[in-house]
Amino acid sequence: MCQYCVEHGQGTKWYLNPKNLNLKKAWEDANVRSVLESLALGGPKALVETIASVNALVEELPYSKDALEALNKMSEGANGGQVVPLEDTIQILKTPQKFDMKIGLTYCACRKQWGGQNKMVCMHFEPFCDLLKKSQGTLSKYDRYITPEEAIELCKDCYKEGLVQWVQWCSMPNVIGICNCELPYCIVFRTRLISGVRNAAIKGHYIAQIDQKRCDGCGGSPQCLLACNFGAIRFSRLEQYSVVDPTMCFGCGVCRERCPNKAISLIDRESVAVAKDLW
Repeated sequence: MCQYCVEHGQGTKWYLNPKNLNLKKAWEDANVRSVLESLALGGPKALVETIASVNALVEELPYSKDALEALNKMSEGANGGQVVPLEDTIQILKTPQKFDMKIGLTYCACRKQWGGQNKMVCMHFEPFCDLLKKSQGTLSKYDRYITPEEAIELCKDCYKEGLVQWVQWCSMPNVIGICNCELPYCIVFRTRLISGVRNAAIKGHYIAQIDQKRCDGCGGSPQCLLACNFGAIRFSRLEQYSVVDPTMCFGCGVCRERCPNKAISLIDRESVAVAKDLW
């Protein structure tokens, strides 16, 4: 398990521990409340400033080890997240109703900023979704409440579309919602892949594995390779099958959904020696 599961999971993944999914209870903590208010009420201005800062800092790459650790520590106390497959997303979205928490749907600020798209794919738990409703910014406009069942169906549709699911925390380990996004739009994935800030998007607990007996390479145009946001899949034109580089895989499972031959499965990261410590 990752560091945060050991520290906050109580025997399970940190984001599946019911204690960490009770955002109403977490709201009683002044620090959590402060971070949530900053995230929500900062709105589009804060997003644009963050984007500008990240883009400016790219010119100074690579970061020193100390600088990256400082950024990761800051993210831990404020806002970050982890890539999750659909089955874990479903478990997360079933939990809010246990605490009588509403789920609010918003459109993706990343897609709005870079693609001009009002794509309704981000969802947040109460009271954070109510804070978003108060924000008047055009980038993070609050839309409506949805039921857990609606949220799950939306995530299933996003998964089929090839969007990567990311569970978001506020002041680790408090879960505040699920986002569905992809490159090149996602500021979170860009921050991880370009800037190297691990806590922006921690790798998931799984690794994709391809059964080469069932893989036929999709006639030379492998769908899994086209679907992967993280460059973790290679295709052998000689052998006409795909292989996964476990050191680059984030365990989102999008390739599994895209494979027409059902040749891809997800296995525990800890079972893969070269990737078990790569988060």
